[in-house]
Amino acid sequence: RMAKYYAPLGAQSVTNDSSQDLWVIASPADAAVKLLWAKMSSTVTSDERLLLSLIQRSGAGSAGGSALTVVAADGTSATVGTTVTPLVTTQGTGTKTFVTDYWSQLSPWEWMPTPECQIVIPPSTFLALALGTAVGATRTMTGFVCFEEIG
Repeated sequence: RMAKYYAPLGAQSVTNDSSQDLWVIASPADAAVKLLWAKMSSTVTSDERLLLSLIQRSGAGSAGGSALTVVAADGTSATVGTTVTPLVTTQGTGTKTFVTDYWSQLSPWEWMPTPECQIVIPPSTFLALALGTAVGATRTMTGFVCFEEIG
């Protein structure tokens, strides 16, 4: 199967804890997952820079929000094995850091690499957007991830 999916984050209340994942993608046991596109926005009105990292993890972590509703990009009701969880405050063990970037929250943060640079995580592993800087105060953030299951 090779299907593309979206997981919209909706409005998430991000607290001033620097050790959290804004979202975690968990690949199923029978498929790899390729991250195609990710975007985050914030409601802040003055500049605040946050350190973000795309990290592969060997564990999902815990204390996150409820798994997000994942929808097929082609509008069908295709079954998805991948789960996406927002605001995981007890992070899993990191195994690889792919990207580290500063985000000025006055503009959206966006990851939309060329096909040659897309991140693929193996079955039964996790990809997280890790927050490395505590926000100044609780913030509302929203966004989405778009991914493909390969397997």
